[in-house]
Amino acid sequence: MRTRGYAALDVTSEAEETHQQALHKALRTTVYSPVNGGGYYFGLPGVNTFWWPWSTARLVRRLHAFSPDVYTWTLPGALPAPRAAQDGLPTAPLGRP
Repeated sequence: MRTRGYAALDVTSEAEETHQQALHKALRTTVYSPVNGGGYYFGLPGVNTFWWPWSTARLVRRLHAFSPDVYTWTLPGALPAPRAAQDGLPTAPLGRP
C-alpha cells in the first residue's frame, strides 16, 4: 500500500456477499446453524459471526493469500478527516493503529 500511495482499503460488497453466502451455506450442516439451536455464536438474529466451518488448512491458505481485486483502494486525499481527540486522549496519526 505504501509503495503505491494508498491510504486505505476495504472489501468490496460483491466479495463480502460471495463470502457470506458460501459461509452460511457451509454452516447449515453444522451444530452452529440456527436450525440446530444457535447460541452465543449469533450476533444478529440468525447470523453466525463467529465460526469458520471449513478446515484449519483452508483457513491458513486463505490467510496467506491476498487478492487485491476484491478490495476498493483509497488514496490519501479521499480519506475522511481524523477524529478529534476524546477524553483527553490523542488520536493516532493517519495510517497508524
